[in-house]
Amino acid sequence: MVVEQLDKKHQKLKAAHFQSKRIQIINFFKSIDTQESTSALSTGILDDHTHVLSMSENAKIINFWNERNTSEFFIKVQIDTNITPYIVGWQLTPNNDNLMGIVVTTKGMAEKGKKTEILVSFSLDQIKSVAQYWHLMLTVRDHQGQKHITTITKSNWKTKIKLLPDGYRHSKKYKDEVIYPTIQSNMHFVIEARQITKYEQVKYIRRSWQAYSLVLIFLPLIRYLNIWVFFEKNATSAHENAWLTFKRMREMYPQRLIYYAITRDTKSKLNITDKNIIILGTWKYYFIIYLTKLLLSSETRYHVLGDSQFHRSMLVNKMSKKVHIFLQHGMNGIKDVPMFHYGHGQIDFLIAASNWEKELIVKEWHYPDNRVFVTGLPRWDELVPEMFSRNVITFMPTWQPDIANLTQNMFENTAFYKTYKTLFESSQFVNYMSQNNIDAHLILHPKFLRYSQSFKKLKHVTINVSSDITTLISKSQILVTDYSSTAWDSLYLGRKVIFFRYADLHNNNGLNVNMIGTVVNDSASLIAALIESNDHTHSQLESYFEPKSPNNTQRVIEKLMINQKKFKIHTFTYLNRKLIKIIKR
Repeated sequence: MVVEQLDKKHQKLKAAHFQSKRIQIINFFKSIDTQESTSALSTGILDDHTHVLSMSENAKIINFWNERNTSEFFIKVQIDTNITPYIVGWQLTPNNDNLMGIVVTTKGMAEKGKKTEILVSFSLDQIKSVAQYWHLMLTVRDHQGQKHITTITKSNWKTKIKLLPDGYRHSKKYKDEVIYPTIQSNMHFVIEARQITKYEQVKYIRRSWQAYSLVLIFLPLIRYLNIWVFFEKNATSAHENAWLTFKRMREMYPQRLIYYAITRDTKSKLNITDKNIIILGTWKYYFIIYLTKLLLSSETRYHVLGDSQFHRSMLVNKMSKKVHIFLQHGMNGIKDVPMFHYGHGQIDFLIAASNWEKELIVKEWHYPDNRVFVTGLPRWDELVPEMFSRNVITFMPTWQPDIANLTQNMFENTAFYKTYKTLFESSQFVNYMSQNNIDAHLILHPKFLRYSQSFKKLKHVTINVSSDITTLISKSQILVTDYSSTAWDSLYLGRKVIFFRYADLHNNNGLNVNMIGTVVNDSASLIAALIESNDHTHSQLESYFEPKSPNNTQRVIEKLMINQKKFKIHTFTYLNRKLIKIIKR
């Protein structure tokens, strides 16, 4: 009887605690609403143009829903009543310039004082998954007849609450596609459209929940079990820093609970046999990742989930509480990577390739000094300078965000593909390669694999996958890239690097690469640079790699073992940590 009373009292206290937190979050979002409205109106009525523009920017989404048995999706927008006479129309616009926008139909208006609520709708059938995000756009015309387009990204607190942790539960599925509204990390409202991934299938979602219910009583033991899980990009590779560290650690500490997560297809393809490999989607995999303390990878933490990382499921939220050690997949500095910056919830601790890189990480990425360990990169232990050949040139273009999710035909019409096709088929390039008996190799970034059929059409160049990087870098006399961190691997060996940055290349702000290589902007300049001698001697670049010494993998493991008392699991999920931080502020 006493136990039952205590249990009831505990449940009441727990309920009161969550109600208090709920009120805090609601008040937080209400305060955001107030701030947004105030900032939008604070510009004042300077003239007709400014007045119309500021009022249209004050629009916000206050509700949404979809019809259960139809493809029609509704959005309710709140806007200043004074702006309604100037409205020209609405449309959904994709983040893919190769696609047309979708006309949005106005279903009705209801004036409520100084505000008007407008109900608009569109058919989900019109949305294509080749665009990742679709934004609601409002077009207005001012007194002078000029049109102004505003992207409606703001939403009220009810909509934000409805969409947290994301809007996947409001999704509509069409064959192999899924479409749903969501709130991005910057709190912007968008419609997301993409392919349904393998590990989002019902059987895997159900298994993940069942596994969680079975390990629930063991969760308090996480810090004592001290399980470590290594992985790489989308859990589909085993050749980067994470795999090399895992392999060496298995030799040094065979009894420790350390595992490597990978897909079944990749394991078979690479013929990996270690007994501590866990296959994505299996019962063993779910048990271990729920109970793991540390995630160690050459990518961001959610790659441990393979292709199911793209919506904030229960599994994603659980992973956000783990300690993530970023083992890098290349030295940084050539391009800016905001996702890796401190406070983005992706990385807790990380290694640095050199003193120079650590200074950059602390200064530019804002990491505390004691969260960055200078070790060198394990992948540098795999480079073999003796393999050098004057007859090999390697091209390694990095991923471009503006060519994501395209069809083969659309990809072949991009500036990226056309530029490389023109280069490899130009008479100057072909003559230079044949006269000097040189083999050209093109390494595909993992995200380019979907366009492999297009790349195979290219002449006078051999197509390679990313697992060939170490061998080709070791052999190559010259590396040609745009922003890839493989440039540092070549420089580490004292080889020549050419940065090919053609006119339409997506801009990445980073290091002034003129200091470490030759920069060219067109095919003619590139061919001239291939012929010229290197402008930078190896001794001039040594300061970027200090302290430079062998056994980088060994140093990584030593740093991990020495600092493991610092690795404390998070009490709250990333979203909760972010909300708590903002509420406190």
